[in-house]
Amino acid sequence: MKPFAATCLAAVLLAAGLPPAKAAANNYTCSYQLYENGQPVVRRVEYVEPSLQAAMAKFEAFLADLRAQGKQPQHLGCR
Repeated sequence: MKPFAATCLAAVLLAAGLPPAKAAANNYTCSYQLYENGQPVVRRVEYVEPSLQAAMAKFEAFLADLRAQGKQPQHLGCR
């Protein structure tokens, strides 16, 4: 499995596996675009966080990790 795919999978699994004690948290979806084999690809990552700001902070850290891997993701927003 490519490191990128493993990172995405880990982010989704972590978001889905939060304990019920965080029932007040909300679901947020963040999107980004990058190029694979010269083609633009849009990906989404889901977070369960108490606020949009918290989800965006985690997403920014995720994008920074992708940049550290030599990728060039473009932030498309969170909702």
